[in-house]
Amino acid sequence: MEKEDRHQKSANPQNQNEAVFTDQEIESEIDKMIEKRRKCITSECIKAKKRLDLNSSNIDDSDALTISMFLSEQYTYLELCHLGSNLFEDEGLINILSGLQWHTSLQELYLGNNNISPLGLSALIDTLPIFPALEILGLTNIGMTDELTVALSFSLMELPFLKTLLLNCNEIEDSGFTTFSILLSSKKVPLTTLQLGYNKPTGKGLVSLLKALHTDETLKHLHLNNINFNDEALVALNKMLVKNQGLEELNLSNCGLNDDSIPKLKEGLMYNNTLKYLHLFGNKITDEGAVGLLNIIQDHNNTLLGVNLSEDHIDNIEILDDLKVFLKQNEVFTKEIPMEISKPTEELQSSPTKEEEEEEIPEEEEIKNKEEDQKQQQPTEDKPQPAEKEEEENEEEDEEDLEKLESELLDAEKEAEEEWEQHKAKKEQEKDKKRAVLEKVWKGFSNKKGGLLKSKFEEK
Repeated sequence: MEKEDRHQKSANPQNQNEAVFTDQEIESEIDKMIEKRRKCITSECIKAKKRLDLNSSNIDDSDALTISMFLSEQYTYLELCHLGSNLFEDEGLINILSGLQWHTSLQELYLGNNNISPLGLSALIDTLPIFPALEILGLTNIGMTDELTVALSFSLMELPFLKTLLLNCNEIEDSGFTTFSILLSSKKVPLTTLQLGYNKPTGKGLVSLLKALHTDETLKHLHLNNINFNDEALVALNKMLVKNQGLEELNLSNCGLNDDSIPKLKEGLMYNNTLKYLHLFGNKITDEGAVGLLNIIQDHNNTLLGVNLSEDHIDNIEILDDLKVFLKQNEVFTKEIPMEISKPTEELQSSPTKEEEEEEIPEEEEIKNKEEDQKQQQPTEDKPQPAEKEEEENEEEDEEDLEKLESELLDAEKEAEEEWEQHKAKKEQEKDKKRAVLEKVWKGFSNKKGGLLKSKFEEK
């Protein structure tokens, strides 16, 4: 019998070690875990000083409340706030914004890859003008749509120092791209980097954006990767490269380009003298297209320093090796030119003597007399050659296109200004309402489990 009892006890170890927890004990354990998490987040905030970087830290709405309370009481003003790739939603975002409102010297703000609804994004967009010193804004994969993009453009016009805008992996279509074309043409935002990859425009949206870059000299880095470029978009891209005198990096990775696309960009690559890096990763370019690109760079381009053709369909490695050689030559060429220009000759540096000055005066008079004689003797102008006629016709067409674009942009700018005035009036009316909403959200959240943090933190 004793053996059987022992056997039963050993077969049911749960009966020996089973611990029964009451509801109060479970709640106290949860409270301890929450308090431990709160201390951990607060500790990270204290260490951050002016640069709070909590990217990919599993920050949820409860943690966001802790961050907000810390920011509200912090005397050192933040310059950098990175909270991308976390778990907070609208409630957490509103709490973070309520804490950040005191940090008007903020220069970098990353909030991408969070589960924010259009309502939360609207609140964020309306809050952005509070940070006039903002230079970098990261809103990657956050659900930005065309409608939100219009509202965003109005807020961006109040950020005079914004240089980098990251909007890749969103839901922006043609209307949103047209909005950005108006924003760039207005020259009210000095953007140097614009990332719009993984969005959903058609050729129409791309054409409007690329036309706006004809006269832009501020934007240096443009990312349009993972967007399909049709023939219409390629023609617009070619014209943009011919006319643009500022762009240094262009990302066209995974854009569906093939061997036929390279000739359509020939003039742009020939006449552009600022582009340094061209990304063509993951397209459908084969040896034929690579050779065409190589010939353009070899014969006409001396500014490109890097071309990325990895993950394309190029079998002949020698083509890529030759391409690297010519790109290296361009690098050496660009380094040598400033040295030659910067060396003034001794003749230019030395001041002329009195005798030389006296000799120069009659020489100038003789030159003037010769020019006048040539004007009098000059026969009627020769008839322009057919090639010259074509060039003149092309120039006239380009001028007409530019005039049309300018008129369209002026009309769009007027409409945007009118909408902005209406938007501004609404904003002033809604300020008090939004503050009341924030207070309600704050009070409502304090009633939840995570709200215990607030009461405990305030007691301490």
